[in-house]
Amino acid sequence: MIPKYISLDEGMIIMDEAITKAKKIIEGYPETKFSGEEYQRFFEYLDRFFIPQNGELESLHVKFGSVQFSMQICQEREGLQIDYILLKNVVDMFVEFGDSDYGGSNYYRDFEMIVLADNSNYYSRLASEWLPFDSSTEYINKVFWCLNREKQSASHYLHPGSEAMILQNVRYHLLHKVANKLIEKKQAENSGLVTDHQEMLSKCAGMSLQEGSSSTSSEEWLSKLMESSTRIG
Repeated sequence: MIPKYISLDEGMIIMDEAITKAKKIIEGYPETKFSGEEYQRFFEYLDRFFIPQNGELESLHVKFGSVQFSMQICQEREGLQIDYILLKNVVDMFVEFGDSDYGGSNYYRDFEMIVLADNSNYYSRLASEWLPFDSSTEYINKVFWCLNREKQSASHYLHPGSEAMILQNVRYHLLHKVANKLIEKKQAENSGLVTDHQEMLSKCAGMSLQEGSSSTSSEEWLSKLMESSTRIG
């Protein structure tokens, strides 16, 4: 879709209307929310007259998503309170932009990729911090807690398809990627508490099966892990 040319005078009218509408929404008036088309006109005007046209600059929507809203999600993982309504509204806006295929960009997909990248970095770091100090049972218990937390958080502001991708990403970095180290840890412990360990693994497997599938399910992976651990331990 070719962006419609907006003159300076027309843009000022758009700005005034948007500001008036935003104020009414903030003040609690029963105002209809901004449509995807209104957002496009507003940011198109800003981009044309106020954003330097330099190929070295990131596009506005990428910088906006990566710096502001991905940071909100990271803060939530650290236990801080975030504005779920604001984040959900922004996500809905990205979806509307993507549905309109404005300028050939899929805003929500770009936002989703940013969230997944941050998710990968966060859980890779946690795995490296937990494995040296936690018992195998403690580690699996934390994995179960993380899966539950991510499921609850994603349900507040992400689409169901994204929720499944997030949970699959968590399982990969906390379970699949460190499978050999988990087996070695369980064998070294040789505590005889195989039943308790199996129970915790089963909880993780049961949850993961509801969150989307992959070529190798978490249940199959966890079963192989326990078979190796029991056979050698």
